[in-house]
Formats: sequence, structure tokens, C-alpha cells
Amino acid sequence: MRIDTISLIASCFICAFLSIAVLIRNFRSGLYQSFSFFCLILLARDFICLMKSFQNSSLYSPALFLYVTLWVGPFSLWWLQQLRPEVKAVIRRARWGYFGLLFLLGLAPLVPFYSRMVSLIQALAEASFLIPCYLWTHILVGSSQTETLPRERLRYRYAAWGLVAVIACHITDTLYFSEMSTIVPLGTLARSVYLVFLFQLFIQRELLTTPELVSRM
Repeated sequence: MRIDTISLIASCFICAFLSIAVLIRNFRSGLYQSFSFFCLILLARDFICLMKSFQNSSLYSPALFLYVTLWVGPFSLWWLQQLRPEVKAVIRRARWGYFGLLFLLGLAPLVPFYSRMVSLIQALAEASFLIPCYLWTHILVGSSQTETLPRERLRYRYAAWGLVAVIACHITDTLYFSEMSTIVPLGTLARSVYLVFLFQLFIQRELLTTPELVSRM
């Protein structure tokens, strides 16, 4: 079994587990609800992408994969808004800009020559993750500098470092799943580990020391 199939299967299980686990804890909390929906949209994306590896699968559609991929960004910004309510205005402006990009790319399948540009459009959809990732990094770094408690500063610093690593690995997924390269995709595995890491940091509120973090990895 190829590494991309293994990573997608693992990601589907992790996203489903985290989505249920967070709602069991507190299904009325906006923070928990947004995290659960974020996991569900990632689950849908990875499941559709997984269907691509099966020949003659009627569950895979390039247009459907494009639409679901484009919604990952807004759902991540929704959770970021719940995590840091004081930056709601900044996130709202970025979200409207993201919706404009989503609308333009979402109309791409209606273009007559879409079939010849599907790889490029999918790569642009994957690259659109840089918008919410930039906001996440900016706000996490800012939070690590403004928090007064040392443990809270360390919590946001860990999250910022992890996100930078995920962004670097996501480049391989962008090239691979848009069929622009045969490079080994590491982004899905990195993102799955990071999602568990975020669950530990902001849902369970556990802050691991460096030796504990290395041992768990």
C-alpha cells in the first residue's frame, strides 16, 4: 500500500475520532463545535481524495474535491475566531477575501476548458491554504508574545512552530495530489499529527515539556 493511501486512511480515522471526542466533552461550546466541524471538513476532503486511488470509483469527482478543499480555509478561520475572540475583526476581513477567492475558483468547473486546467486549479486551491495559515501563524506568534503566563506563552509558541512545519510539508501534498509531481506526500501525515497536537494543547489543555513531546512523537 502506498504512503499516500496509508496517510489518508490514518487521517480519516484521526479526524473522525477527534470530531467525536471534542463534542463528547462539551457539545455546546463554540470552540469545541468549530474544532469538530474543522475536523469533519478535513475528513470529507481526505475521504474524497482516498477514493481517487480506487479505480472506477463513483465517489471521486475532481469538482467535488475542489469545492471541499476550498472550504477547509473558512472552517479553520472559524475555529481561530473562537480560539482568539479578540481578533474577530481581522479574521472577518480575511474571511470575506477568502470567500471571494472561493467563489472564483468554485466557478472554475463551469469553464469549457476546465478539464485541461484541473491540475493547475487544484494546485491553486491547495495554495489558498496559505491565507488562513498566515493568519494562524501571525495570531499564534502574537499571542505567544502578549500572554502574561509563561505556560500560555509556551502553548502558543508550540502551536506556531508546529504550524510552520505543517506548511512546509503541505507543499509536497499540493504537488502530489494536483498531479504536478510524484514527490512523496508528507503533508497529510504532518497535518494529522498537528491536529492531535492542537487537541492536546487547546482542548485537553495539556502542555507537554520538550522531553515528553519527543517521547510521544
